[in-house]
Amino acid sequence: MRRRLHPKTVEDYLDRQMATRQSLSAGEFSITSVEDFVAFSHLPQLAQLTRMGEAGRRIGRRFEVRAGSVRIDTEWLACRDFTIVRKAP
Repeated sequence: MRRRLHPKTVEDYLDRQMATRQSLSAGEFSITSVEDFVAFSHLPQLAQLTRMGEAGRRIGRRFEVRAGSVRIDTEWLACRDFTIVRKAP
């Protein structure tokens, strides 16, 4: 259950991580649990969550992902850099 993707879980993770910030790059996210890992691993494909009902569409209205050009290595994952940007209300 902890490894299943739920758009609300991803949205909650983004809200906690970003707090009042307008943008956050991949290397700045904190991963401290399996749930965090699952949410973080889906952030580069944020647009795909919009197909997962209203919760997914809400994420698409609130956030966008901008791909980076370098690879980063975290304790949990190696991935291409990206930045999550909060959209204007």
